[in-house]
Amino acid sequence: MNTPTLEDVYETLARSIDAVGPPHTEVYLAKVCLSLAKALDDPERARRIVSDCTRDLLPASDGK
Repeated sequence: MNTPTLEDVYETLARSIDAVGPPHTEVYLAKVCLSLAKALDDPERARRIVSDCTRDLLPASDGK
């Protein structure tokens, strides 16, 4: 997917997040992820993508 097309998808996602509002954002994003995983039709790849998307978002381990 080229950058302009990916930006269009991002814009659609951002507008939809704004439309559903804060009370529904988490459920909406979960529904989007599950729908995309179903469309991908590759459960292992979907799990890897979900896991990869946590990169740089999880608290850093302090070695404890």
